[in-house]
Amino acid sequence: MSKGPRGIPTVGVSRWCGHALPALLVAAMGCDDGAGALTVPCLPDQSAPYPATSPALGIHLNAQNNDVVRCDTAIEFVQDWHVLEGIPIGQPNVFSPDGSTVYITSIATEPEGCHLHALSAESGEAQWCRSYDNSVPVAGVEVDADGFLYFTSENSVYSLHPDGSDRWTVSLPPDGGWPIGLHMTPDGHVATVTGTGVVYLIARDTGSVLDSLDIQDTYGFVPPAGLDLGGISLLDLLPAPVKEDIERLFGAETDTSTLLGVIVGSVQFSDNTIGVSTRNELYVIGGGEDPAHGALVQIRVEGTPTAPVLVPGWAMPTNAGSGTTPSITFDGRYVTVGDGAGLASLLGTATEPGRHYIVDIDACDANEDANAEPTRCAPVASTELQRGAAIGSIPILPDGTIIPFEYSFSATDAAGQPDLWAMDPSGAVLWQTDLPDGLMWSSVITVSNNHILGTATRLVPSEETLLTITLPSRAESELVILDRSDGSVVSRTPIVDDGLLNPVIGPDGSLYIGLSGILSTLAIETRPTTGLLRFVPTRAPISP
Repeated sequence: MSKGPRGIPTVGVSRWCGHALPALLVAAMGCDDGAGALTVPCLPDQSAPYPATSPALGIHLNAQNNDVVRCDTAIEFVQDWHVLEGIPIGQPNVFSPDGSTVYITSIATEPEGCHLHALSAESGEAQWCRSYDNSVPVAGVEVDADGFLYFTSENSVYSLHPDGSDRWTVSLPPDGGWPIGLHMTPDGHVATVTGTGVVYLIARDTGSVLDSLDIQDTYGFVPPAGLDLGGISLLDLLPAPVKEDIERLFGAETDTSTLLGVIVGSVQFSDNTIGVSTRNELYVIGGGEDPAHGALVQIRVEGTPTAPVLVPGWAMPTNAGSGTTPSITFDGRYVTVGDGAGLASLLGTATEPGRHYIVDIDACDANEDANAEPTRCAPVASTELQRGAAIGSIPILPDGTIIPFEYSFSATDAAGQPDLWAMDPSGAVLWQTDLPDGLMWSSVITVSNNHILGTATRLVPSEETLLTITLPSRAESELVILDRSDGSVVSRTPIVDDGLLNPVIGPDGSLYIGLSGILSTLAIETRPTTGLLRFVPTRAPISP
């Protein structure tokens, strides 16, 4: 475990740097803890049942999946520690309510290996870990205001005590496909959707199922068509160094096509995390009316908090492939989503391009959108992507502005589309930018009040290919911070491996970056490092 300058544990705002200062002033100026560590507090006002000031609440940073954290972030950072080296990280980390403990999920190649870790936020040292299966790191973990943990594993939903001991387990039907994560509703329930498209509401205190809704049966939808590789194993087509990395990081029995399918989506009817609106509405993207199409569906939570009822709402048709998780504005007015995901998009054989969509929920609820059918919704805007389907989620700001970004596995990608741009709810482009020096995004991005943060990777082409993909010889990654107002570069910091996941902002303004090592694994000469990095701020944000 490498060491560097230390951050400080989370404390009350009045004690930051030993001064009783208003939170906004402290956040604007930053401060030194007396040991040379700058702190830039990030203590957003979160709604129950989540911890009141925790910056990261789960997959895509909150139940709305919008990748937005409402605090200012520092301009520059330096690495503090690096733990879990050699272990691929599955989803962004979260925190205990007091900020002293980091919870993170990871891949394990051995049956007895750990999939859920509790680490000291200050030092990165292990407090405890638990072993389940390799669906846990894809699903991630959440924490409520009481410190209890919640996560999914294969066909079960689990809750643990803060010390890692069992609290409750609820088993879901074994033929339902495994759910990818969960979120909590405004009423305090756990919401999840299985791979076959069954939505569950679960009581947070007991684990009892309160209600469920089968999207396939209710809406008459079917799963997307899979890609037939004619019995070809992608693992057999890979160069020896890449194959060795995959076996070392993900296990000797890894099915490469399944692994890539999990990363790019569309291996199940639904393989994205459910979105939960502050209006108590649920959003799921998955299959559609035929194998060539998909849909974003709205499900309303009605009834009472103690006896909730799931009621089907409208559906918005998409192309097949649930590319991104539904992202919702904090007020519940807009939702954005992407389609076209799957191996066909990855390999460049898709017949339809991936698209981003912006939906005006109020218009669709009132049937005032462009689709006259009450049970169907039309987007207010959509954009065709140039490098295949997007992955992860599309950040959406409180005013409905979305910030799409382009991502590619190919080292020779030369699309003319910018790496990042901003669009208002009407589809008008506000600004666009290209990353410098051949970098491209290699992670989902995080948006703070003043910055856009993500990891980017420069791929140097090799002579090796995987079907239509040119594999890189080297993969060189950086933490990149952009100005939120125009996309201009604020700072760049080299990192040891590529991310895939949102950078997570800590309560003290530190950054946590989970390393998945996907691009370095595909590189012929670069060996993946993986693990979890913590960075501490070295330059405070500039006061407005």
